[in-house]
Amino acid sequence: MALRMQTLCAVLTGVIGVFSISASANANDVQRFNEAIDRPDWLPKLPTVPNYGFTSNSLEYERLYKEIFEKNNAKAIAEMDKLARGGHARSLNTIGYLYDGNSKLVKKNTRISSQYFAAAAKLGYEPAIHNLGVLYYYGDGVPQDLATAKKLFETASGQGIPNSNYLLGRMHEAQKNYSSAIVAYQKCLNYRSLPKCKTRHSVLSITTRRLSPQDSSKVVRNLSNASYYGDLEASYTLARLYAEGIIVAKDLKSMVQALEEMRIGPNSNDEQRKLV
Repeated sequence: MALRMQTLCAVLTGVIGVFSISASANANDVQRFNEAIDRPDWLPKLPTVPNYGFTSNSLEYERLYKEIFEKNNAKAIAEMDKLARGGHARSLNTIGYLYDGNSKLVKKNTRISSQYFAAAAKLGYEPAIHNLGVLYYYGDGVPQDLATAKKLFETASGQGIPNSNYLLGRMHEAQKNYSSAIVAYQKCLNYRSLPKCKTRHSVLSITTRRLSPQDSSKVVRNLSNASYYGDLEASYTLARLYAEGIIVAKDLKSMVQALEEMRIGPNSNDEQRKLV
């Protein structure tokens, strides 16, 4: 844990340039947390007391989470904000999530969400590290900075956040570093909620590698799985493979089945149906 926090501090201090307090700071340093921050204009004052993980506040957090997301109780947001401003990492991340446009209870404001994500990231909370990276990736609420986004995604990836691997893959693809993109996508292949990982891994495998029959079978399985879970790019890719006999035998019936996913799938739209 100490090594992980030191690594994260290096990213948040040296890359983002927001924090100047070290992970090994003593209690007095922690109390001087706000005074230690060299804040840019977009980053408001942050909480002072680290409180990461399952602590005495965790049960209260779970209660408030249900009030907000299951009962749409706006008053519970102010209560959770008190936990957040006390330095409770999960509360910090959740308040950031709310202001990131994920609830009708508060008006979207990504400048505010960046504040909360940055504070939770400072405490080593992995989802917040990823979320902060997303804001830097798109330049949403913070100045766009792809180098910062990449380092945050790499940190979150090393701590098991699959979405970071997917976005790292996209960044590698944009730079035409296809071998690194394939490695990044490989790390999130098994996550059902990220079918696009399977799709992009498959597309790059087909277009940049010479596949063995066994690898070809894996690619088709991955595309079929991604298509089943609603990724229309996977459906279209399967249709093209069966239509042209690429890594599979030409099969017009299977092509039609793949196209039908694009026509009637839950994620289909007018553009997709026109393409079909």
